[in-house]
Amino acid sequence: MLNNSGARYKRSSLEIITNRFILYCILILIGMCLFAGIASTLWLLSFSPHTGRVIFIIMITKSAVTDGILNLVSAILNYQILIPLSLYISVELIKLGQIYFISQDVKLYCERRDRAMECRSLNIPEELGRVQYIMSDKTGTLTGLSSIPSVHFS
Repeated sequence: MLNNSGARYKRSSLEIITNRFILYCILILIGMCLFAGIASTLWLLSFSPHTGRVIFIIMITKSAVTDGILNLVSAILNYQILIPLSLYISVELIKLGQIYFISQDVKLYCERRDRAMECRSLNIPEELGRVQYIMSDKTGTLTGLSSIPSVHFS
C-alpha cells in the first residue's frame, strides 16, 4: 500500500525557475494594484466634489471607497501585462523545435535497429548536457567498500 501512490510530476529546473519568477511577478502586480486602489481611495476621500475645490474629479459612484475598488480592478486590468503568459508558450514552442531537430539528427540514427531518435517528453531536451552529480570512488570499487558513518559517544 505504501508504493501504491501515483507517479509524481517531474519538473525541469527551467520550469521551476520560470514558475518562481512568475510568482514574483504576480506578487509585484498585487502590490502595485493594492497601492493604486488604496491611494485612489485616500485621494478621493481627501477631496469633496460638493465643495467645488477640485472640479475635475469625476466619481462614478457616490462612494469614494467604491470608486477606489473600481480603480483597483482597472489597475489589475492595466498592469496584468506584467505576468508573461506568452513566455510559457514560447518555451513550449522552443521545446517542440528542439525535439524535432533531435529526431531528425542523422548522427543519432541507429542503423542496427533501423530507428531514429525518439523523444517522448518535452522536459528531456532542456536537461541534456547538464551535470548535477558526479559519483566517484577514490578506491576504484563502488561495491567493495561501504561508507557507513560511525557514531562515537564520549
